[in-house]
Amino acid sequence: MGNSSIKRVLVVDDEEGYRRLVQEYLQTLDFDCRVAADAAEALHELNRETHELVISDIRMPGKTGLELSREALRLYPHLDIIITTGHPSDYTYSDIIDAGAADFIVKPFDMAELKAKIERIDRERRIVSDLHATNRALALESAVNSSIAKLSKALINSVSVDEISELVLWHAMQLTDSEIGFVGYIDRDSGSFVAPTMTGKVWDQCSMERKNHVFEKFGGLWGWVLDNQKSIVTNDLQKDPRSSGVPAGHLPIERFLSVPAIVDEQLVGQIALANAARDYTERELSVIEQLAAIYALRVRRRWNVEDLLRAKNHLEYVFDNSVEAISFVDRHGRPVKWNKVASETFGYSEEEMKGKKVFDLYPDKDALGRMLNQLRRQGFVKRYEIDMKRKDGRIAPFEVSIRLLKSKEGETMGSVAVAMDLSDLKKTMADLQLANEQLHGEITQRKRIEDQLREAQVQLKQLLEERTVKLSRAGEIMKKSIDRFKSIAEE
Repeated sequence: MGNSSIKRVLVVDDEEGYRRLVQEYLQTLDFDCRVAADAAEALHELNRETHELVISDIRMPGKTGLELSREALRLYPHLDIIITTGHPSDYTYSDIIDAGAADFIVKPFDMAELKAKIERIDRERRIVSDLHATNRALALESAVNSSIAKLSKALINSVSVDEISELVLWHAMQLTDSEIGFVGYIDRDSGSFVAPTMTGKVWDQCSMERKNHVFEKFGGLWGWVLDNQKSIVTNDLQKDPRSSGVPAGHLPIERFLSVPAIVDEQLVGQIALANAARDYTERELSVIEQLAAIYALRVRRRWNVEDLLRAKNHLEYVFDNSVEAISFVDRHGRPVKWNKVASETFGYSEEEMKGKKVFDLYPDKDALGRMLNQLRRQGFVKRYEIDMKRKDGRIAPFEVSIRLLKSKEGETMGSVAVAMDLSDLKKTMADLQLANEQLHGEITQRKRIEDQLREAQVQLKQLLEERTVKLSRAGEIMKKSIDRFKSIAEE
């Protein structure tokens, strides 16, 4: 990043490990990186030398990172500040941005993520810088230059897109002497055009039916600008072939200037002005295009933050609602994040775990040592069975999967672990084993009985056969006896 507009960076963190790690990484990117352990030391360093960027932790002895941000920006408005925190649930995005920070990042973080944020801030600084340079080159009067400069600074530090839209509209109308106008943005979910600035004369004096500041369909010259993503400057609407006329009840439009707000070839909004005291010229168009560039940058930046927050909220939802115990641990073995299932499983709240080390949960230190050796060798352990101890002292078998989290340089930053209690599974397997043994015994007993029945059937068959033979012989003897009696009787 040798061509970066950011030359000197100040890293503020009370934890020396993070401080040095970030400093060493930024130095590999050719930044002049200084460090400070707290806000007082940071302010001293800022007073001593000019810095372009501050990367500060929130929780520190003395003043917090948010307090440092406010005071530093009051003294050095040119600064950009990135806030880091290992406790994102304790602070809102508004808390951080209201303090003047340009961005935030959650510990533990990937150095590539930090680099991307610095590059984004640097791009924005370059765009604003280029805009200022262009303004000077155009030799606009001092009032125009002053308005552009003030607006650029306001846009960088503003939070609400609605507030930004109002600021852009005010400056645009002042710089072009326009009587009316509006500024709005594209809603990404619906594709509608939202114009929060549709107030004042545009709203009060317009007698059109079903007025709304949200437009699902685009029409007229402003719609042409959005559909074609091209600027319009016209001082005679009746002769402009792009005009479809002014609807009944609409304010009369004599002159019209509109510029699409585009960033990275993506349409994000629009600035529209009308009824200037004099004809619009290329000078006004150039000024409004500059404002549109700043506005587009700020809307896109807001979108990016919203995307990050959605992703963060989704990850936190998945993390908190996982069916297994999950924890993020720093390189010293201290839990940084501890989900609900982990609290329920081990009995420790996330707050209680902040003062402990996860190693304390393993009662057998020899078994723990073997697992850690494998973790260091491979960088992970998968479905490793080991005993763990709950808060109430009960020991239970667990299946543990752990993966080391490393920086881009390969240095271990911490780890993420997933633990599943095997107690119920072990009991179920034991019950199943017992049931199998009982079933096997019953099958053996049944086979023995069946063998005895077959043997009895054989014996019964033999007895029946013997009895049949004997009866047959007895019958023959009786027959002979009867025949003998008959012959004697006949004599």
